[in-house]
Amino acid sequence: ARLMFDGEYESLVAILATEKVKAPKPHCVVDNPAGGAVIVMEYLDMSSLNKHSGTLGIKLARMHRHNIELENKNDGYVGATAETDHQYISKFGFSVNTCCGYLPQENAWEQDWLVRRLM
Repeated sequence: ARLMFDGEYESLVAILATEKVKAPKPHCVVDNPAGGAVIVMEYLDMSSLNKHSGTLGIKLARMHRHNIELENKNDGYVGATAETDHQYISKFGFSVNTCCGYLPQENAWEQDWLVRRLM
């Protein structure tokens, strides 16, 4: 469970860093003395999600374009790179391994998406 929650924690941090979509702020991951682990995060009321599902879809699409927007921003910058908190990432992967359900998913950085997901 620790691997799953560590991946979830870092994923939420990355989602929030895009500033494109609202997500719960993760606080920490702790080991459960009875076994496993627990993630502690902000509570968000999701009761009105159906009313805003279209807006959520648009914001999710913008979140997934965030990295390419960083690349385009740097393309127009004369000099080394534009000073931002977040830099364009030219590889496929993630900084930590995550899980798809309970199954661990390796996320090592690769130059090619095909190598990353299909090989």
